[in-house]
Amino acid sequence: MPWEFLDGNPKTVDIAVNPGPGNPIIFQRHDSGAIFQFVGPPQNWKPLDGNPRTVQIVAAGGNQLYQRHNNGAIFQFVGPPTNWKFLDGNPKTVDIAAAGRLYQRHDNGSIFEFVGPRPQDWKLLDNNPRTVQITAAMHEGLVPPGGTAPHFLYQRHNTGAIFQFTGTPISGWKLLDNNSRTVQIVAAGANLYQRHNTGAIFQFTGTPISGWKLLDNNSRTVDIVAAGANLFQRHNTGAIFQFTGTPISGWQLLDNDASTVELASPGGGFHRLFQRRNNGAVLGLRDPSPI
Repeated sequence: MPWEFLDGNPKTVDIAVNPGPGNPIIFQRHDSGAIFQFVGPPQNWKPLDGNPRTVQIVAAGGNQLYQRHNNGAIFQFVGPPTNWKFLDGNPKTVDIAAAGRLYQRHDNGSIFEFVGPRPQDWKLLDNNPRTVQITAAMHEGLVPPGGTAPHFLYQRHNTGAIFQFTGTPISGWKLLDNNSRTVQIVAAGANLYQRHNTGAIFQFTGTPISGWKLLDNNSRTVDIVAAGANLFQRHNTGAIFQFTGTPISGWQLLDNDASTVELASPGGGFHRLFQRRNNGAVLGLRDPSPI
């Protein structure tokens, strides 16, 4: 499967992908804080911002792009003439996540949802000091007639416990698992995955605690990425694999470059997977047939 070279800037330290209404949209962040959008062909990137405080970018469905500054400020890209809309400025903010809706996590574990439109319009969803990760997803395929796509929000504690938000702030969190080996959770549509510090990968099948299906148990695995029906893993050797449906044996090798350090995926589409290498190179996997 051919990989298309998109850029080779050594300043690039992060990539994010928006599935877009058609083809996916990819963004990159430089160590200077600058943000760029790929407009093609290779090495043609449009600058969107150049603030040295920027430490995180998050892309989500609906052409949404957000950035977080090292002082906790959060901005949404809205295009000309103002380009960036200020959403919050709390110095406790250490992470943001988005999937149709925008969430932030504070350094004390608190989780908030932006309910807008004003910068102060944030709703507290939880305040557990054990929270170290949040992840969100939405599922267009489950939209009821005349309704909106369902949203999924999860949190991971430093104990490994995983919870799903059921709708009621503070009390409305359902325990899905409580394994101390868990170090990463990833959500895509209605699918939820976890990775253990042993490299094992599991998919949630619907029953809390016992309902986790083992998909792989390779000790080299250091990251997983999911979008749509696609699940990928990256090894500490740089190797990239895609899950093809059969646990343990059903992983297809997509690349084996030792310099690969990051993956991003928008799901099915012309480019269904992107990688960043430690020299700043950004590549997209060309495959017009999503699995």
